[in-house]
Amino acid sequence: MNPGIKLELKKKIKESSPLYSYWNSNQTDNDDFLRLNKVNTKEEWKDLTELFKKEPYKWEVLYQSILLEINNNEYDFYRRITNSESNINNSRTKLELLLAMLDYKESIQTIRSLKEKEIISIRSYQNLENSIKNGFETLINRNSLVRNNKKRLFNILFAIFTNPYNIHIKKKKQHIYETTGYIIYKVKEILDIFNNKK
Repeated sequence: MNPGIKLELKKKIKESSPLYSYWNSNQTDNDDFLRLNKVNTKEEWKDLTELFKKEPYKWEVLYQSILLEINNNEYDFYRRITNSESNINNSRTKLELLLAMLDYKESIQTIRSLKEKEIISIRSYQNLENSIKNGFETLINRNSLVRNNKKRLFNILFAIFTNPYNIHIKKKKQHIYETTGYIIYKVKEILDIFNNKK
């Protein structure tokens, strides 16, 4: 993929996130309150939603990583690369798990944004819409965000610790990966200022 197109895709993915306004806020208690209003309150999803409620940074890294994965897999599918359809389905299931943490209105708004920004295909949008409207009843393994793929696990852990999506964490850091992510964000910010002065 052309670097310019990939950069634009990453920008669109960031803007499509249900947490986009939160990361651009001061992340005060009131901003947290507004963020938590987006959570799925159904009892059967209580355990799963803990990630969105308590670790928004990790949720955001997964969200952006999975959408890049879906986009790459769909690109491979249209190029008729072997196993790409199976890869799309696996990636879409991971996205469903993230969307299941949101309330109905927020999850629908999110996939509509993904469709309008042309981040996902019409077919993926329709599958996700059906899943949301059916209460995600087809999700069998609710802990399959990473599965047993060692390479994917390493990539996700690396992303969580290195903050490749430039997520600005303004609140007190609760985990070591939030601290490392924040430090890397600030280093890149300083380097950008330095480069712009040249």
